[in-house]
Amino acid sequence: MNFKPLMAALLMAGAASANAAALTASDSTFGSFDSSSGIRTFTLGSGNVSDVNITIEFAKCDDPSIGAQGTACIGGGFSFDREIVFSLINPLGTTVRLIAQDTYSGSTPGAGRLSITFDDSAANQVGGSVLTGGTFRGVDALSAFNGQDAGGVWTLFIQDTVGADRLDYFSSTLNVTTDVPEPASMALAGLALAGLAAARRRKN
Repeated sequence: MNFKPLMAALLMAGAASANAAALTASDSTFGSFDSSSGIRTFTLGSGNVSDVNITIEFAKCDDPSIGAQGTACIGGGFSFDREIVFSLINPLGTTVRLIAQDTYSGSTPGAGRLSITFDDSAANQVGGSVLTGGTFRGVDALSAFNGQDAGGVWTLFIQDTVGADRLDYFSSTLNVTTDVPEPASMALAGLALAGLAAARRRKN
């Protein structure tokens, strides 16, 4: 008897028995950055990453800006959106650039408080001459995290690269989908494989 097809089928069945788990963490610690940088962190449970997206709420302000902390900041001049930098780093140190310096090319008037969701399935990539909210692909693909363990501390790196025209951070939400094998199904597959191996030894 040819055992190879049976063994392959059992292995595939074990892989297919994985359950998708949605892991979510949020941060709402306000921060203002002006020729400076900072981080925000998220702690997630373990699982094999299959999809990642993150939503960031922020504002790039003209200097001097109009509006108190936590409100839209729109001044009378330009906000120099080219200075915005956001990167996401997983617990293993893999870094994905969401917005890099010069991703936005224009010196447009401040757009005020807005929200961007970074998602590989978005139709358009982030960037251009006008800063707008919505859903976009980041500078780097978030799929770089796929196949790695989600467990541990994720880091959002925030930076404003030039003085004046500050970057205000309001909040962010990280969503990670993981594949978690069902222990019972994997154990059954292992027992079946052991049985096949024993049958092969008896046959030989």
